[in-house]
Amino acid sequence: MTDNNAIKTIFANAIDGRIDEIKRISLDILNHPESGYREYRTSRLVADWFRTNGFHVQTDVAKTGVISTLETGRPGPHVVVMGELDALIVPKHLYADRETGAAPRLWPSCTNWLDVNRRGRTAQRISKQKSGR
Repeated sequence: MTDNNAIKTIFANAIDGRIDEIKRISLDILNHPESGYREYRTSRLVADWFRTNGFHVQTDVAKTGVISTLETGRPGPHVVVMGELDALIVPKHLYADRETGAAPRLWPSCTNWLDVNRRGRTAQRISKQKSGR
C-alpha cells in the first residue's frame, strides 16, 4: 500500500501540471458569477471538465450541483472535493455581473473546486498572479 505522503506528492504534482487549466476555469467562474441555485453556466463548466477528464458525471443534484466519480477498478483511497461556487448579489463589486449584480464571494471560491485543500505552490501561485505580486 502507498503511504499518505507518496499519495499527496502524486496528487500535488498532478495539480501543478494543470495550473493553466485551473487558472482558465477559475477566471471563467470569476468573470461569470451566478447567485445561489442559478449556477447553470458554472455547473456545465464543471461537469464538462469532469467528463473531459474521464469522470462519470451526475448533474442537477439539488438543482445545480454536480457529482463526479472516477472508477479505477481498485479499492480506495477515496477523495472528496467540494466547492461552493455561487455568488452574492453585490452590484457595486468590481467583478459584479452588470445584468444580475451577482459577484463572486471571494477569489478562493473560484479556485476551491480543484484546490482540495492543497496549500502548496499551486495555491500560492494563483494568489500571487491574481494580486499582481
